[in-house]
Order: sequence, then C-alpha cells, then structure tokens
Amino acid sequence: MLNAKHQDHQEDDLIRHNLNSQNLLKFAFAERGWYFMNLSEDDYGQLYFCDYSGGDGIVRIKTKSFKEFVNSLIIPEWSDDTYDFKRESKLKDYIPYKITQPKYFSTPFQPEIGLNHFKNCYRYFISKKPTEDRLKNLAISYVNNREILKFLLDNGHNPNQLLFGHRINFDTVLFLVNDLGIDLNKPFDGRFAIHNLLNPTSTADIKVKYQLIHDIIDAKVNIDWSVIGKQLQDGENITALERLKLLNSKYRNYENEEMKRYGERGLPHGSKPFFRSNHIEDVLSNKKELSWKSRLVNRITRSNKR
Repeated sequence: MLNAKHQDHQEDDLIRHNLNSQNLLKFAFAERGWYFMNLSEDDYGQLYFCDYSGGDGIVRIKTKSFKEFVNSLIIPEWSDDTYDFKRESKLKDYIPYKITQPKYFSTPFQPEIGLNHFKNCYRYFISKKPTEDRLKNLAISYVNNREILKFLLDNGHNPNQLLFGHRINFDTVLFLVNDLGIDLNKPFDGRFAIHNLLNPTSTADIKVKYQLIHDIIDAKVNIDWSVIGKQLQDGENITALERLKLLNSKYRNYENEEMKRYGERGLPHGSKPFFRSNHIEDVLSNKKELSWKSRLVNRITRSNKR
C-alpha cells in the first residue's frame, strides 16, 4: 500500500499507469512524497514519484534509468559561511529515531530485506541510548509485522503492551491472544486493552474498530464486557459494554452522515460498505448471557455506586 490516507486516488493512479503495488520498490523519500521503482517485467527499472500532499499523485519520471535519474539531480553548493552546522547536528540526533517509522522498512515483496535493514538500524538506535518512552513504544509500531515483532520480543520488549497499538489488525490480535497468551481483559499500566480496541482515534477509524470487534467476537475471543477502565483521550471510567455502545452509536452516525453526503451515488470507489454486525447487536441486546464472573462484577459495581 502506497498511502493509507489516499486509497481511492492511488488505486486510480495505479490503474492509469498499469502498476501493481506489490511490484513497487520505494527507494527515496522527499519532503512531500517518495520515489519508487517498478520491478515488473514489462516496465522493469522505470521510476515514479508519488505525492498526495498537494502534488499530482503518481507521476512517471522522464529519465530512462536509475543512473540517468541520479545524474540528473542538482546538488546545491554551499560554503562554510552559509552552511548551517547546527542543523546538521540536529539531523544526526534525529536520524536514529527514524526506526520508529515502519514505512522505512516496508518491503512486502521481499520481507527479509526490510527485516535485515531494521536489525542494522536497531543496533544503531540502541547505541544512541534512546529515551525509555521511545524504547517502550517501539514494538507497538511494528505490532502487525510478525518478523520484526519477533525480533523485538527476542530483544526484551514487553509483549503485554502490544494490544495498545492504534493500527493493530485482527490477525495480530489473534496471534497475541492465542500464541502469546495475552489477556485483553487484564490491565497494563492501569489501562485495559479491550477499551483500547473499542476506542476509535478518528472518523475513518470508526469503521476499522467496528469490523475489528465483530471479528474478535466471531473468533470467540474471551471478552469481559464488565471491565471498567478509561482511555487517555476521554478519561471516562466506564465498562467495556458502555464503550461498545458508544462505538456502535458512532458507527451508525457515521453511516447516516455518509448516506446523506453521497446519496444515490453510493460510497466512493474503494470505500468499504457499512454493515450490521449480528455479534455486536447480540451483545448490546443482551442475547448472550454474561458469565457468572461478569455478573458478579456488575453487581459489585452497582452496589458501589449507590
């Protein structure tokens, strides 16, 4: 995937240039976009530039080879009087922290390339003695990359924090719960993973979280809907069931707004349609009985509020 924020536009651009995203190799990042090379047989070595931040999306570069492209670059000249050495010093401090950005290590066509590059950068990163927060949150950034995640866990990163990633997908949740034995109903640093999974961080994320919870319930992952906790964004101490109600309400409001916005034209190309989760509806309508443990916790909670 080239850019998650512009899926509709990039799909059209890929079709227009007859490109397959699996055959594209990113090799350089610019201020507003990135350069990539096409590795398909019929267009091997052709370079493209992608800019969705005010640019024209995907454009084909005129140079016929990588060597010709490099030779066409204009490198500015400077003197010791005009060069900003302070800026160079800041860049040297910043460079090791690029390891916190997965886009620099994404090589889906050959995962071992990205993995080896990450390992080398990680050693350099560690040598710079990163702050505790950067080190603690590093594994969350790569929670959906199984190979890099395994490397980080082997190097001592705590697996109990992994369910708190905002971009975590369903396959990863199953891996963490079934293979690593992480309980999404237990707290970590005072927060519960189930509350994180129920809390969308943006409008677009409402759909993602709704689908995720549907899949988790469908997979019969144990969820204690009586767990009381809060998220950093809202600070409310509420049960997981109440948070599910909020997610469901946001999802329906989002659907209504989209239907008013697009009407009979339907959703934009590439947009995932809205659906009703029978699993979520069952939980909200109390069709599924709560476990004896959940009922006991609910009784204690109600008595404490009196």
